[in-house]
Order: sequence, then C-alpha cells, then structure tokens
Amino acid sequence: ERCLLLSWADMKGAYKVQLRQWIPGDPTERASSADDWRDAKEIERVRMPGRGFHEGRLYACEQIRVQYRMVLASGPKPLESFSVANWYSVPSEPVATFVDPPIGLQAELNCDNDVVPATVTLSWKSSNFESLRSGVAGSPADMDAAFASWPGLMPNKVQVRWRVVRTLSSVDEALPKSLASGSYVVAAALDNLVKDADFRIQEDTWHYTFKEAAHGVIAVFSVRLGTAFKWSPWSEDSAPLVVEVHEPNPPGVARLLPMAELDREAEIDALARSRDSEKEAKTAKCVEIRNLTDSEGEATWMPFTTEGLLTWVEYRVMLCTIEDPDAIPQWDKVGIVAGVVQIQDKVDQVAQSLRGLL
Repeated sequence: ERCLLLSWADMKGAYKVQLRQWIPGDPTERASSADDWRDAKEIERVRMPGRGFHEGRLYACEQIRVQYRMVLASGPKPLESFSVANWYSVPSEPVATFVDPPIGLQAELNCDNDVVPATVTLSWKSSNFESLRSGVAGSPADMDAAFASWPGLMPNKVQVRWRVVRTLSSVDEALPKSLASGSYVVAAALDNLVKDADFRIQEDTWHYTFKEAAHGVIAVFSVRLGTAFKWSPWSEDSAPLVVEVHEPNPPGVARLLPMAELDREAEIDALARSRDSEKEAKTAKCVEIRNLTDSEGEATWMPFTTEGLLTWVEYRVMLCTIEDPDAIPQWDKVGIVAGVVQIQDKVDQVAQSLRGLL
C-alpha cells in the first residue's frame, strides 16, 4: 500500500496536506501550479506517544514518489486589506510512498566456526540503486539531493521466511509437521537492520546471517524489508540451497549428492565426476607408511578437506590384515583401531604412530 505517515503540532486543526507527483529528473524546487496539487486522502489518525501535541496522520497516495506541503484549511485570508497569496508552505523534499522488494536474493551455507552450528548467509540488492543512477544520469550531487525519494532506500527492519523443498536421504529424523508440509516458516522480524545486517557499499548489497534453518534439508528463502511504518512485498525465492555440512573428504575425492536428490542434467554431470573421482582414488597415494620396522611404523596423509572454514577434524586410523595384496580388506570383521588423531588447526600433514604390528 502506498501511504505516508506525517505528524505535526496543530491543536486547532488549521492545516491540511496536499500532494503532487514527483518524477525523477524534476527539480525539487520547480514552480508550483495549482493543478499539480491535490488534497491528500486521510486514512486514519495514529497516536504518537511522547510527542506532545503532535498527532500522526496516515495518508493514502496514488504515486510512488511525491512531494507534500501544508495548506491553510480555510484558504487564503486578507491581511490588512491585502490579498495573501502565499498561504501554503514550501514543498517538501521528494519522498517515497512504497517500499521496493529486495532483488537478486542469494543463499549460501556458511561454516566458519567449529563450535557454532552452520548458518545461512542471505544477500540481496535494492532495485532503486539502479533506478537512482539512471534517473539522475550518474551525477553524485543529484544522487545526494534525491536520495530520500527512492522506495526502500532507507529500510530499518528485515524479515525472513523459508520453506523445505525436500529432505536429504542422509537425515534419519523426521521433520516437524510445520516443515514437512512445505509451507513457509516466517521468522521473527528484526527491528534494527543496520545492527543485524551488513551493507557493503562497494557491491550495493546487504548481507544477513540467518540462524534458524534446519539441517539436512534443501530449502528456499525469501526476504522483505520494512521502514518505520510499512513492509515491502516478499522477494522472489532464492535458488534451492542444500543446508548440510558435508563430511570431511580425502584430497581429490569429491563429495556427491545421492542421485535421488539431483535432476537429470545434474545426475549426468555427477556420474562423470564420480568416474573421474574413482580413477583418482585408485591411483592416488592417500596414506604413506614411514619409518617401518618389524613392529612399528608411522602413517602420514594429507589433511582432509572440510566445509568452509572448519578446522576441527578427528581421524580414526584402522588396520586390517589381508592374505595377499589383491585381497579385499574385511574392515568390519578383522579391522582394528590403531589410534585416533584430533586436529584443531590447519596443518600440511597428519601423522599417527603405529605400534604392535606383529
């Protein structure tokens, strides 16, 4: 809804509000014509606690960008036998009556802490930045002058909604009914956008960390912004995001989604990459045995790749005896745990001593 909330001290009700359309490129101080101005339609009165005699008034608007002025409700009055013509105030700076929805919403899994669960980073742009540049022909001075006239340019709150597209096969637990139904889950609104989100002026992009998404699902997200009085429409859904922290993988071995969770085109690509990975796994030397004696040795290997910035990894080293070099190891039957290595920092190589080999 296009509207404006104005407040001023007017105990006697002597003034009314008039509006006129403002078009990008028009000077804010352009000459006034009586035909340009229309009486604003008042929707309701709003209490403004702590503002003395100020009373909020909500006005409906037809245009997105307008200017307003105060006018004596009784019309011009003669003053000492002279006709008074300037019975209205100076026009305001252009203001917006509508909040644009965010555009270009992107969702990305964020794993930057080994203690805190993974979060989802949402980023979006505001469409009025592009409109602002084209409307004022890229002039910095004009951009500053018209800054307040563009919808949604100064939001102060944000709200996120999300829904589950489907669960991953690796998740054993059943989802709550509210998530399994595929309906949107609307998170609580945040009333301090500047505090809770990060605006990167080089990219004209907002970045917000969402912490309420369930793990082990494929989900889509949507965002809306709000000013002090009204919300924008919801943005378009983001691309589906796999909300799952992948397990550590040996170097050169790609982690693939189960085929049931891929479309046909992605399935073909996954099969090709799977074959390449199998070839690499067969030819790559994953573990190297050093300082081998009749009963001891040392196993060394390259650190596994982890999701994001995660560094805490626990390695379990197992040994299994085989009859000949071509035999298939029976890990479940005769495999034994030779040791456990816990790594909390980035390292170039991991090592584990092997004892009692005989």
